[in-house]
Amino acid sequence: MVETTSIGRRRIGRHCAVLIGLWALVGLAQVLSPLLPPPEFFCYRAWECALGHDRPFIPWYVWRAPASGDLSHTAGAPQLNRFRAQTFTTDEYGFRDRVGQADRHPDVVIVGDSFAAGAAVSDGELLDAMIEKETGLVVYNLATLRLRNFYTDQRFLDHPPRWVIAFHVERDLAPENFVLLKGDKPWTPQRFADRAAYDRSLRPGVRGRWKQANENMNYHSLLSFYGERGLKGLLWKLRLYDFPEQIGHYDPTSGFLFYAQSVRQQADPSDKLRELPATVGAMRDAERKLAARGIRLIVLVAPDKEDIYHLMIPALRGRDTGVYLERLETELTRLGVTHVPAQRLLAAHLSRRPYEILYFPDDTHLTPLGHRVLMSGLMPLLQADVYPKR
Repeated sequence: MVETTSIGRRRIGRHCAVLIGLWALVGLAQVLSPLLPPPEFFCYRAWECALGHDRPFIPWYVWRAPASGDLSHTAGAPQLNRFRAQTFTTDEYGFRDRVGQADRHPDVVIVGDSFAAGAAVSDGELLDAMIEKETGLVVYNLATLRLRNFYTDQRFLDHPPRWVIAFHVERDLAPENFVLLKGDKPWTPQRFADRAAYDRSLRPGVRGRWKQANENMNYHSLLSFYGERGLKGLLWKLRLYDFPEQIGHYDPTSGFLFYAQSVRQQADPSDKLRELPATVGAMRDAERKLAARGIRLIVLVAPDKEDIYHLMIPALRGRDTGVYLERLETELTRLGVTHVPAQRLLAAHLSRRPYEILYFPDDTHLTPLGHRVLMSGLMPLLQADVYPKR
């Protein structure tokens, strides 16, 4: 009995020692957390580091560093990276705008996904920046929120814009992107005086800084820095590692990578076509509800990279690609819903100037030139002043 009790005490002592040691390590890590590398050290582009906890992005965020593509990162093939300088800043609310932009009572608001938010381009290359430069209109980028969020945002209820542009990519287009519900309550995003105020609102103190650093250095980001640029790249070079299933095709002549999901959708668009009537119906309903507030809706659907560059992909050669967007544009024209013929604009530009790159080879997103081509189709719509100026 005495021996059993002695063994139990020793076990308890060892467990306590382990717990005390772990607690001491956590405390040391908290003390040393300000010495950790900045989050940008672990991210391959601004997007991953800028993502907010309760809003699209961290308020008052600034990134000025090289960035590479999401597809080369997914493939784990650093040889295919096309590094480029990127400037990515956010406003006091956590949207990709200049600080104070919302107070200027925007004429145009942009909603949408990563294409609208400009995951791969710098601030001055965004569609909203181009609109401001070309027209002098005040533009607010509300991405990555949907039309429903704009519809109930108190800032735009108090000062309605003249246009709202719903900017989405083909593969992610769905009816819910355009559904507007009357029962939704108005909301206003919280405004922060500076970045420190936002950080304090999440987790104050030294412990908070350590937890924030841990979140920034998550598995995805660490894999980006060490995995992609190290072991995976070496194995790929030695022909011991193949692209993962997320990569649909690699064209060695041009260095273009393609996203498997989009390749599959272009090869068989039947699922997307089945939900097309619901999507178009939601767009038409949204246009009417916005028009009741004196706001004009402009639909802008960017083609998948695999739609425009289908000739590079063996699985898509000889197939009738682009049929989904063709039918979408036909229906929108029939119903009188204002839209930009993005697919035709990009395809026409590529046929005239095949040497110009409209999508980043190592990424799913448009290049600055791709944004400018879309801007050429957007300008006539903005110049058609349907509703009176405020």
